[in-house]
Amino acid sequence: MSSSAIAAWSRQIGIHNDLESLVTQYDLVFFLLGDKYLRAIALPLETAAPEQRLVFFASGMSRRMIPESAPYYYVEVGQKDAKSFRYGLVGLKGYLFKLLAQDAVSGDASLFERIYRNPDCTLSLLAKHRKAAEPSWNQLMKR
Repeated sequence: MSSSAIAAWSRQIGIHNDLESLVTQYDLVFFLLGDKYLRAIALPLETAAPEQRLVFFASGMSRRMIPESAPYYYVEVGQKDAKSFRYGLVGLKGYLFKLLAQDAVSGDASLFERIYRNPDCTLSLLAKHRKAAEPSWNQLMKR
């Protein structure tokens, strides 16, 4: 869909308004959206409160659609991360959120509180899940 078609479709089905009413219920909200879906939610959200944390896992290209001040926080997730986590780029944002959720329920009860206090630490909290780089073909042949 073109940008104008996305905007028209979003208005027709009320995506922005529905999100506005839902987001007020939470202190910490994660968004795992691609470009077209970010366009559809039509940021900024008028109901977002300063004490909220709206954390967007997004590509470098999507950065321009996310407001640059609190309560909006941008966590760049891209090809380099897909490689280091050894996970496909298409599903990477969901995979990273799954890892956060697993860590939270398996003993790190303060994980989401730490993200709330400092959303910029989100990727560093996932560092333990990064995989060691696989050796290149040339490195394997030298062995």
